[in-house]
Amino acid sequence: MSLKSAYDSCKSTPFSFSVLAVTAAGCISIILALSSSLWLESKPESESESHFVSLGLWRICFRDFQHPSVKFDDVFNGCYYFYGHKSESIPSWLQPGWFIFVQCLTTGSAVLSILSIGVLLYMHFQ
Repeated sequence: MSLKSAYDSCKSTPFSFSVLAVTAAGCISIILALSSSLWLESKPESESESHFVSLGLWRICFRDFQHPSVKFDDVFNGCYYFYGHKSESIPSWLQPGWFIFVQCLTTGSAVLSILSIGVLLYMHFQ
């Protein structure tokens, strides 16, 4: 089977629109997960004693948090981006290697998902 005949058979299948719809739904869910800051939240009943509020891939929220290894009297109150100026003083315990790996995988899967939608649209409407 040549590449041209494989392309023509993929283009003419009745499932091409459903494949496009499922891929688009997957892409939307990846983008929502990538942009959400609520991957992990503290329990409502423990909010009064917890300094941690929520964690996402790119942002963390604290309530009156002061890390003992930080030499300055910085109190973290509110939400901070991991790569922002204020969060540079937070030690590397906040972003271990596996967390950076998850950031890379999620970003890569979003890019590949958008590319696959482009390829499917090109194949479907050509």
